[in-house]
Amino acid sequence: MIHYSAECPNIFVIGDLNARTANMNDYVQNDKLHDSILDRVGDLFTYVADEALSCRNNPDAGTNDYGTKLLNLCKSSGLRIINGRHPDGLSNDFTYSGPRGMSVIDYLLAKPINIEKVLKFITSNFTTYSDHAPIHVQFKTDFTMQCNDINSNLMDGEESQFFKWNKEFRDLCYNALLVNADDLSSTIANMDIASQDGMDLCINNFTQCLTNVTAPFFKQMPKVKAKLKRNSQNQRVNTDKPWFDQKCKELYANYCKKLHTFNGKKTFNSHIDLNSAKKAYKKYEMQAQT
Repeated sequence: MIHYSAECPNIFVIGDLNARTANMNDYVQNDKLHDSILDRVGDLFTYVADEALSCRNNPDAGTNDYGTKLLNLCKSSGLRIINGRHPDGLSNDFTYSGPRGMSVIDYLLAKPINIEKVLKFITSNFTTYSDHAPIHVQFKTDFTMQCNDINSNLMDGEESQFFKWNKEFRDLCYNALLVNADDLSSTIANMDIASQDGMDLCINNFTQCLTNVTAPFFKQMPKVKAKLKRNSQNQRVNTDKPWFDQKCKELYANYCKKLHTFNGKKTFNSHIDLNSAKKAYKKYEMQAQT
């Protein structure tokens, strides 16, 4: 953080930190030196006291050692926890739901001067894909990005190349990336972050280098840009796996139902029902796959 702060003051930290912080202060409380001390050290350095921020609305009242470490990190670095402080109130929710309970362990950290750059901060509903709730963050930037449609310059009937991942080539692709790691690193070694053109050139070079390394391990699929309406013959037909039988469908449907109820109202009982339904589905799914 010190390294990147020297280049840019807009430092944000986001992710799963395994830290439970309850509503404990992430800043030094009553952080003000006495006037007599300021008179002595004023010529040596400028002391900037921590400002008291608004209380965090944290539904998780628990704490742990990682939480203490995170709070100490905030106090020493000037970063602050945005969870529970964003004005729209959509960040005040649990971010993890496991067999032992619910907690807030996924965070967004920023310095107080950068809080206004966080336009949106939403703790989304839990899904069947993870025990963690997705975190949706929208930042305010000082520049504009130009997004070009890769098919915008194609004529009707002209083909463009796409790539489809083939898991059978995973190890080969991984080894190829290791062999060409130096080439990938060199594309960003002399990155010019002072201009938009420099950033664009770096991204283009890195993308081209990455494509050259990984393209042999993907299946190329032509896509035709034609003004034709999709009909039933063009629709992809999804077929269930052989092990996904009727009982598995019923258990999964019940799991989704309990998940929907839990997202609507996160109570002790709804959490117990969700874990029970999830455990039953996962247990039968594992048996069916073997």
